[in-house]
Amino acid sequence: MSLDNWAYLQTKQNPELKDFLAEYGFKHLSDWALLNRTRAKQLEKLSIRDRNLVEIFHGVYRHDRIQNRQASAKSSLKSCPDPSKNQLEEMLKRLKERDITINSTSELMKALKNTATQLRQYDIWSYREPLEIQDSETGGYAFRSDLPQTSICEVDVEERELVEYLHEQLKLTANQVIEQEIRNCITKLKKSKKYAPFADKFVTGLQLYYSEQKSLQEITHILKMSSWDQTRRILNPGELVAKVREQTTLNLLDSILKLAQQKGLTQIPPTPDYIKTLAEQIEIFADDEVFQAAAEEIRAGKNRSLNSPYAQILKQILSNIHQLIPAN
Repeated sequence: MSLDNWAYLQTKQNPELKDFLAEYGFKHLSDWALLNRTRAKQLEKLSIRDRNLVEIFHGVYRHDRIQNRQASAKSSLKSCPDPSKNQLEEMLKRLKERDITINSTSELMKALKNTATQLRQYDIWSYREPLEIQDSETGGYAFRSDLPQTSICEVDVEERELVEYLHEQLKLTANQVIEQEIRNCITKLKKSKKYAPFADKFVTGLQLYYSEQKSLQEITHILKMSSWDQTRRILNPGELVAKVREQTTLNLLDSILKLAQQKGLTQIPPTPDYIKTLAEQIEIFADDEVFQAAAEEIRAGKNRSLNSPYAQILKQILSNIHQLIPAN
C-alpha cells in the first residue's frame, strides 16, 4: 500500500479525527445522509422549492429507510445509498402534485445534490463563531479581541505613506503656486504701461470667471474693457493653468527627490534617468489629480462647470482678495 493511500485511510477512518471535525461542522456525510437527517431549523434556511424537495425526499427515501431498518438487521443496512429509480420516480410524482415540475430523474438528482450542498454549507457555518461581537455598553459591534491581527508588510506601509505624502504635497504645492502665480500676474500687469490700469481688476476678473462663471465676453462689459481679446490677454485663465502646472510639478519633483534621498530610495545625487522618469510620473499624477480637468473645463466654453480641484482651490484663494494684491 502506498503512503498516500495509507494516510487517506488512516485519516478517513480515524474516529477521533472525525469527532473533532464534527464539532466544527465538518461532518463526513454523503448528500443522501445529509438530506435524510435534515431538521426543521435547517429547512428554514432553504427556499420554498428546496423545502418541498427535502420534504418529498423524506416522505419517500426516509420512509423507505425506516421500513428497511425495521425489516433488516442494523449491521446489514447500507449507509444511505443513492436513491433508487423507483424512489426518484415516486418523488417526481409527489413534486408534480405540489406544482413543482422536474422533467427527469437525472434532473431531480441534480436538484437534490444542489440542496444538499446548501445544507452542507449551513452545517459548516452554523458552527462558526462570529468575527464581531456586540458591545453591551454601546450596542455597537467590534472585532473580537481574541482574533489574530493581520500583519502588515513594512514595504506596504512605506508605499502607502509615500502615496499619502504625494497627495498631501500636491494639494499644498498647488495652493502655494496658484497664490504665487496670481501675485506674479498682478505684479506683471502693474509694471506694464499698457495694462497697468487693469491690474486691480485682475482678481475681480478671475472671480467673475470662476465663481460666477461669466464668459470673457460678459467680463469685458462688466469691467469696461475694450474688447474680448483684451480681456483674454489680461486674464488668460488657460495660461494661468499652464504656469501653475509647470511650477507645481517642479516643486513637487524637488520635494519627492528630497524624500527619496532621505529614505535611501535613490543614490545621491540621483541619476538623470531617475530624475526624468520621476518627473514624468509626477506630471502624469498631477494631471490626473488636478490639471487635466482644469484645462478641460476651460475648453468646454459656455457649458463649462468650473468645479475641478484646481477651480476649487483657486476660488478659495480668490476669496482672500486683500492678501493677493501687493501694496503699492
